[in-house]
Amino acid sequence: MTHISTPAAARPSSARFRCGGHGSNFLLAAILLLIGAATLAAGEVIPYRLLIGDSQNGKIFIREKDGTISWEHSLEGRSFDGSKLANGNVLFTFQGGRCGVVEVTPDHKEVFRYVVKGPEVHTVQRLPDGLTLLDDVANTRLIEVDAQGQIKRELKLNTKSHFHHMTRLARKQPDGTYLVAQDGDGAIVEYKADGTEARRIPMNSNAHLATRLPSGNLLIATGNGAGVVELDAKDKPVWDFTRSNFPADANPTWTVGDQRLANGNTLIVNWLGSKNGKGVSVMESTPDKKVVWALREMRTVFYVQILE
Repeated sequence: MTHISTPAAARPSSARFRCGGHGSNFLLAAILLLIGAATLAAGEVIPYRLLIGDSQNGKIFIREKDGTISWEHSLEGRSFDGSKLANGNVLFTFQGGRCGVVEVTPDHKEVFRYVVKGPEVHTVQRLPDGLTLLDDVANTRLIEVDAQGQIKRELKLNTKSHFHHMTRLARKQPDGTYLVAQDGDGAIVEYKADGTEARRIPMNSNAHLATRLPSGNLLIATGNGAGVVELDAKDKPVWDFTRSNFPADANPTWTVGDQRLANGNTLIVNWLGSKNGKGVSVMESTPDKKVVWALREMRTVFYVQILE
């Protein structure tokens, strides 16, 4: 486990451990970048400013409401998770020659980097106490590290899966519990602060993310189930958005994100990697499943954050 805080120019150009084992995917991404680059700054008018992680175009960027790009940062291979922090910096995962998480300032200065000796990193979350949560699949765990790269907490995962299919997104909750999408196990697992299981929800898909709503219900992005489902405390569905509810041209493929908005609508993120970015990557649905707006911009989006 290595923590690196040196500037990008000072980092070595090669690493003994190559992360991910998806070299052909990176070549494909480079080719698609050339094909799709012209669409990066073009767009549709929507109600929100968004932070978007876009693997096809090799960027994490801020999209203004009118579709213009006001800020962008080149990715190191793929990025599965990220967010803009309260201090204005952007924190995201990376998977290229190495794997880990990195934080950059608006002027692209790197202020934090943590590298793992594992094949992938899917999760990153900056916690209220300043620690950074990420997954370390090589050691079957979640870890929380400080600004100096020291591990302060560890949560061992109860899983039968390995590496790529071990986890998708994990989120620590205000009460100290953890919600973890365990892709290969086909389950959403809630862990207590002491690491014991509080709840395991079997899914009929490789679920990608679970978010606890103010009501206590869970809003789940179902991954290759291509939809969203809201479950109550007894794991009973109380709302869903399924394949049949997507716009006809959406190409519902892999739902990787969701968010219940203040207006009661739901933001849905649809990863289009297997469709080369063709379809709808982000959209907003009303409770009665009417799509308010949808982005069709040749992107393979893994995560979205509404900024305003």
